[in-house]
Amino acid sequence: MAVASRKTLNVNDRTLTKLPILLHLTEPEDCLYTSDMRDIDEVVSNQEQIEKQLAELCDRNREALLGVVRLIMANQPAQRPADNHGEEIRQAIARIKSKEFISANEAAVLFGCSPQHLRNLVQRAIDGEATQPIPFRDLDGVITFPLPELIEWSRRPKERAKKRASKNRRHLQAVAS
Repeated sequence: MAVASRKTLNVNDRTLTKLPILLHLTEPEDCLYTSDMRDIDEVVSNQEQIEKQLAELCDRNREALLGVVRLIMANQPAQRPADNHGEEIRQAIARIKSKEFISANEAAVLFGCSPQHLRNLVQRAIDGEATQPIPFRDLDGVITFPLPELIEWSRRPKERAKKRASKNRRHLQAVAS
C-alpha cells in the first residue's frame, strides 16, 4: 500500500495542506490527488484572475475612483483625532496645577470625580462628620481648595465610613439566624 504525497498551497498567506490519502497503489510514484485538490487549484486560479482583472480596472479608472473617494471624504463630518481629548485634559490639568487655589470643578477634573462629590466632602467637614476632612477655604460662600494641601490630603490613606445596614439587610440577617 502506498501513500499519496502531500500537496501544500499558499492562499492569502494561509497554508492549506491536503492530508495524505491511503491508496492501493503498487509504486509511490503513482500519486493521485482527490477532486478536492483540483477544486482548490481552480479557486486559487479564479482568485488570481479576479485580482488581476480588478487591478487592471482600478488602473484604467484611477482618476474616477479618486474623485469618488474625495467626494465621500468631503461629505463626511470632520472627526477629531482620538488623542485630541487626552491632550485637552492634559492642558487643563497643567492649568489647574499652576494655581494656588482651585474651584470644585477644577478639583473634580484633577481627581476624576464629580464636583458634587467634593461639595459633599466639604459639607461633611463642616458638619464634623469626617475623620480626615478635606482641606478647603470658604470665601463668603465660595468654596476653594488650596492645591498643595488638597494633593497631600488625597495621598493620605483614609478609612471608609461604614454605611448603616438597610432595613432589608437587617431583616435578612434576622431571618438567616
